[in-house]
Amino acid sequence: MANESAYPGNPPAGNPPGNLESIKETARQAVDDLKSAAQAKANEFRSAAEAKANEFRAAAEAKANEFRGAAEAKANEYRERAGEYYDEARAKAEEYYDQARERARTLQEDGEVYVRENPLRALCYAAGAGFVLGLLFRK
Repeated sequence: MANESAYPGNPPAGNPPGNLESIKETARQAVDDLKSAAQAKANEFRSAAEAKANEFRAAAEAKANEFRGAAEAKANEYRERAGEYYDEARAKAEEYYDQARERARTLQEDGEVYVRENPLRALCYAAGAGFVLGLLFRK
C-alpha cells in the first residue's frame, strides 16, 4: 500500500481528501511535462531523420553524378569510335570509286583501240546489236 500513494491518482495515505485539487494540479503538470518531453523527442527524431535523408540525398546525387560522368565518357568513346569507322568507310569508298573509275577508263580505251584496229568487225557487232535490240523493243 505504500506504493499506491506514489501514483498521482491515489491520494497519499496521510493527506485528507481535500488535497485532491493539488493532486490534480500535480497530475496536469506531469502530463504537460510528458507532452513537452514527447514533443522534444519528436523534434529530435525529426531532425535526425532529416539529417539522414539529407545524407542519403547527397549520396544519391553523388552516385548519379558518377554514373552520369561514366555514361558521358562511354558516349564520347563510342562517338570517337564511330567517327573512326566513318573515316575508314569513307576512305574505302573513295578507293573503290577510284578503282571503278580507272577500270571504266581502261575498258573505254581498250574499246577504242579495238575499234581502230578492227573497224569492220566493230561495225558488224554494232549493227548486230542494234538489230537484236530493235527486235526486242518492237514487241
